[in-house]
Amino acid sequence: MLDKDDCGKAKTCYSRPASCSSSQDCEYLLKYSVSGQDVMFELSSSKYQWIAVGFNPNKGSMAGGESLACETYGSKVVLRHYNMPKKERPDPSSETKATLLSSNMTGNILTCK
Repeated sequence: MLDKDDCGKAKTCYSRPASCSSSQDCEYLLKYSVSGQDVMFELSSSKYQWIAVGFNPNKGSMAGGESLACETYGSKVVLRHYNMPKKERPDPSSETKATLLSSNMTGNILTCK
């Protein structure tokens, strides 16, 4: 489970709703920290069976972007990379240097690091 205790201190956080305090009452929670050239993302969702963070140089469009998604796949939790060349649902890509360090699906709460 993720909590927001280190948000605004050691980590930057984004959640919905903004007033939630942990994975248990956040619809989703994103935490990240930067160390040199490495970025550590922690993602959690209590509403969905997937959660993702996206990157795009094109303002106002998903087309041309990329995302890293933590998803349930059968009984496993997997990390997938997606190129998003169009506005349609993308296919998973094998191009990623990201590593799934830990993951958990407990009840309806999905958590990935």
